Amino acid sequence: MNKRYYIIIIVAVMAVLILIKVLSQKSDYAAFTEKRAMRGNLESSIVIEEWSDFECPACGEAYALIEKIFEQYQGKVKFVYRHFPLPYHRYAYQAAVASECAQDQGKFWDYYNQLFQNQKNLTNNDLKKYADLAGFDQELFNDCLDSEVKEKVVDDDLQEAKRLNLSFTPSIFINGQLVEDWQKLPEVLQLLADPASAAADQPSATSTSK
Repeated sequence: MNKRYYIIIIVAVMAVLILIKVLSQKSDYAAFTEKRAMRGNLESSIVIEEWSDFECPACGEAYALIEKIFEQYQGKVKFVYRHFPLPYHRYAYQAAVASECAQDQGKFWDYYNQLFQNQKNLTNNDLKKYADLAGFDQELFNDCLDSEVKEKVVDDDLQEAKRLNLSFTPSIFINGQLVEDWQKLPEVLQLLADPASAAADQPSATSTSK
């Protein structure tokens, strides 16, 4: 064989390899929405903003508390969820990314419930299983989760948390003010949403003893 024939073979093999690589690559996942997940009365003047971690036990307790708040103050509050996955929680970051993939399918809150109700099972396979159980477009969800497109949403939240000097989860704000003890959230909300009732619950300043 002459040199020209070898060159033709090499070029052909390279072309086949390039074609195989192109065909095996997934198409880029396009973000369907960049809207922040919000819940409740979006016109409410009472805004709860929580910086949270799906793997954090205390965040699981806060999740249960916030569910009770929604039952009590239905239509009176707006709730915004922000991502603050802590570095020592192995699966928290990917769970946050997965929740944003759910947001693209309009099912953030359904998925949010699944994650908080299964905090000890948040591996990549678990995340895909919960999407399947919730009736997501599984192929679309998997493509999103396997890509890096939603990491920007989580990273932006992490940068904002750093700017706010947040160091723990959950960090809960009401109307822009940090609630230092998040377990007292119901009392703070009562003052805002139902001040007359809150005043009635306070002990009288005057003594009635004889």
